[in-house]
Amino acid sequence: MIILAGSYPRSEKLIQATRDFDRNRISLKELKSLYNLELDNLIELQKKAECEFYSNGLFKYQDLLRPLCSFIDNCRAESLVRFEETNMFWRKIHIKKLDINPSNFSIYLEEYLDIGKMGQFNYLVSLPAPLTLRKYSNLKTETSIELISHIAQKLEQEWIKISQKSLILAFIEYTPVTKIKPIVDLCRRLQSLKSTKFVLFKNKIQNYKDLEKLEVDGIGLNFYKNPIKQVEQINLNKFQNLILGVINTNTTLLEDREKLIEFIEYVRKFYHGKIYLSDDFCAELLPQEVMNQKILNIADLKFL
Repeated sequence: MIILAGSYPRSEKLIQATRDFDRNRISLKELKSLYNLELDNLIELQKKAECEFYSNGLFKYQDLLRPLCSFIDNCRAESLVRFEETNMFWRKIHIKKLDINPSNFSIYLEEYLDIGKMGQFNYLVSLPAPLTLRKYSNLKTETSIELISHIAQKLEQEWIKISQKSLILAFIEYTPVTKIKPIVDLCRRLQSLKSTKFVLFKNKIQNYKDLEKLEVDGIGLNFYKNPIKQVEQINLNKFQNLILGVINTNTTLLEDREKLIEFIEYVRKFYHGKIYLSDDFCAELLPQEVMNQKILNIADLKFL
């Protein structure tokens, strides 16, 4: 099984259309039509890969934070900030006061999460984890946790109204994790939610034993940055799901299937829950056609 969390690469056609819209060469209607086509194509890809639950790819804004300005008063996107150690940039958001406008939350749900269209699937929604939100905004840790908690709770309430399908909340931590307490605190605040909750660590973790403090249904680890020999020493079996970050976003080469099978069989020696495969860091680093090929290359590893 494969999980697509976070932003998915845009096609060259959509990238060009976005530039054309910024230069007033095409209308908003034309741009939205391309967004919808892009999402349809991603849904078809996930059907081919027999994904258990579906992502919307975050095509409209390929960072997790700018869409938050749609329902927070006095929130603005400011200067571009380099996204970790890549050639991508996010706009740092500035929130003068955490003043959430409930009437505008529907904009976030429809415009950025495509909740109406995704209601027919088991839906995995990508949300920022506390350290990432803190790093790319002016918010302090506790306020970041408060905001993420509000989004998750409100999202679940709205999802229940429109769909009988499952909702999966994937909190993605892109920053190197030196202290896990903010993520532990977020998980505790979300214990009453019925949705499946994953935390995906896309970067290096300092203290692996701290992972056992998390009260979530599953965790995802970047296995290019976190050595398997250290990970296997913790009790991963407290989690129902383990997401292996093994799709390499630093190269266009397809993954060696035999090596992946060998790695998964090794993981099976100490982990007995359900295993999914995901990208190691950020799929957007690759051209869309390459990422598509990588997914289809490993989609039939059914024994997971």
